[in-house]
Amino acid sequence: HGGGLFFSSGRDSVINTWLVSEEEVSRDEGPKRKKKKANNADTGAQKKKSTKVTYLRIRTLPVYEQVESMILLSRRFRPVSETKEQQEVLDRKDVVLATCGTKGIIRLWKASPTGKEGAHSISDFSPLASQSEQDAFGEENGGYTSLHLTSLSTTHLSPLLVAVDAEHNMTFVKIGWKDSGLGFSTDRTIVGHNGEILDLAVIPPGTSSNTNDKHTIAVATNSSQVRIFGLADAKKDELGDDTDDSVQNHTALSPRGMLDGHSAIVLAIDASPCGRYLATAGKDKTMRVWHIASQKCVGVATGHTEAVGSVALSNKIGCFDVGGKSAENGAGAFVVTASKDRTLKVWPLAGSATMNKAARSGDELTLRARLSARAHEKDINIVSVAPNDSLIATGSQDKTVKLWRSTDLALHGTLKGHKRGVWDCQFSPHDRVLVTASGDKTVKLWSIADCSCVRTFQGHMAGVLRVRFLTTGLQLVSSGSDGLVKLWTIRTNECESTIDAHDDKIWALDLSPCGTALFSGGADSKIAVWRDTTKERDDASREAEEQNIFMEQKLSNHLRHKQYEEALEIALELDKPHQVLRV
Repeated sequence: HGGGLFFSSGRDSVINTWLVSEEEVSRDEGPKRKKKKANNADTGAQKKKSTKVTYLRIRTLPVYEQVESMILLSRRFRPVSETKEQQEVLDRKDVVLATCGTKGIIRLWKASPTGKEGAHSISDFSPLASQSEQDAFGEENGGYTSLHLTSLSTTHLSPLLVAVDAEHNMTFVKIGWKDSGLGFSTDRTIVGHNGEILDLAVIPPGTSSNTNDKHTIAVATNSSQVRIFGLADAKKDELGDDTDDSVQNHTALSPRGMLDGHSAIVLAIDASPCGRYLATAGKDKTMRVWHIASQKCVGVATGHTEAVGSVALSNKIGCFDVGGKSAENGAGAFVVTASKDRTLKVWPLAGSATMNKAARSGDELTLRARLSARAHEKDINIVSVAPNDSLIATGSQDKTVKLWRSTDLALHGTLKGHKRGVWDCQFSPHDRVLVTASGDKTVKLWSIADCSCVRTFQGHMAGVLRVRFLTTGLQLVSSGSDGLVKLWTIRTNECESTIDAHDDKIWALDLSPCGTALFSGGADSKIAVWRDTTKERDDASREAEEQNIFMEQKLSNHLRHKQYEEALEIALELDKPHQVLRV
């Protein structure tokens, strides 16, 4: 600080203010050696002056957390105090510090100069602003690890603090005036390292969704916690007014919360079609149902003897409101789990009224299995529920897919044909067909009526791990151990597009309910978002075709009127050498 002060902080949970002072001191030097040509000058002891710097601690502020990072905000990095009320809160002569630490909250502190000299030149620090509980990262998540100050730019008129948290996310925070004084507002967040992505599910838009988010996803990241991310369009002022339309389609993935309840790694996730509930299962042998709006666990299912590797919620939206005895007897919504113990279990849900009440009170309902069956002879990799909730499909390492009636778990049929274990199976949203993905590098389409294979899609260089129907039901998208995402057309049996998406296995793949976005996640710890550009390409192709027809018509008109110079220019522009020769 310009007044001969500096500030320090650390893991002793205090901020110290130090006074820096300089004073000249003199010290004696021994007699110099006589030189050969010595004169009569004094050669005795001499005194030499030097500067001594001293540090005096004059203030100590307890902050009750280990301070990981501290920044001194100079005047040009602070909001301007325009009104008299604002000047009373923050004067231009005040000293302002920004701190963050283990509690996961960014704070501002201010101290005012007193006009005195020495140890009383500055007042004690007092709180100036603090992050809200909603925006703060929080102590339970690990807190912040560092704080940085970005330089001012033309696109950001107010200063930006960049806070890095324990999960390696970078949060850009603006400092600005609010009704009650200075405050923080989160500008955007860059998601950091997540670990291996084991599964993800797109949460359909509902009453609980953030209005600023186009999509919300839940991600299992090789840990006992499930992370919620929101996908929102980037703001235009962040990119500048001179950016073109292609850049404006840029999206930003931001943390929206965390579901903490499992005691071991979460392996599978599924979201309800109404967007209100989420089911998770993991290595702790349990399945949990979460209320997404409150991020509270409303139900726990225990009964499996091994890790639960797959989970699926029923697909009829209206069934989630059915409660009471009807729900217990199977008329309401349900969750299906498949475990490493080779069993399949059906768990009825209590209904939205009971689960919402449990979310408000913080209680966890105990779910009881209504049906249970030994489904396969080897590990079950995937379970899926039909759109009308009538059938349940399970895929196993025993190379088969089995279809079960959801009402009594009676075997409807067995699909045989894969040469290796089946990693995924999904019902078509429109037709009575099922698609499967296997370790034998193929994707197969099956008829539910007679359990026969009607299509086989080959093209992956390694095992296929995930497959999904597009919303029209006419195309498939698959991902594999080769890190590739492939788009298939069912009618022609051909691969329309191949995307080199990841550097490792793609374990997670899901589509948004509207079908405009595709999410993929893999062992390389990346979450990729893909946008459907089919309409844009079709429009561009149509425009190009119309323009070509228009230019050819102009060429023929010029030739008819013997305007050979104009005709030559158009022929060259259309890249028609034969027409150029004719002209």
